[in-house]
Amino acid sequence: MIKKLFKKAGLAHNGYTSHSFRRTGAHWAARCGLDIMEIKDIGRWESLLHLGRYVSEGKQYHERRMKENGDDPIDEFWVFNKLTQLTTMESMKESQ
Repeated sequence: MIKKLFKKAGLAHNGYTSHSFRRTGAHWAARCGLDIMEIKDIGRWESLLHLGRYVSEGKQYHERRMKENGDDPIDEFWVFNKLTQLTTMESMKESQ
């Protein structure tokens, strides 16, 4: 489905899959300070097997950027707000 959407938008998918987006979301959420269990719940991950690696990578990247530059560009682009996401999930559950 992702490949079809990229094609319709006139973009190359370059091998990206829906998992690529899930992995990046976990990576970014870790960079924004969420812990692994919050990311697991919000992202509806069934297992910590792979998620643990993605969260670790995100935290390592954040720490490296903070050490080298004093900031992480994620703060200017997308700051994940866990309270908003959890509220959204609850309202979706109620409407079903």
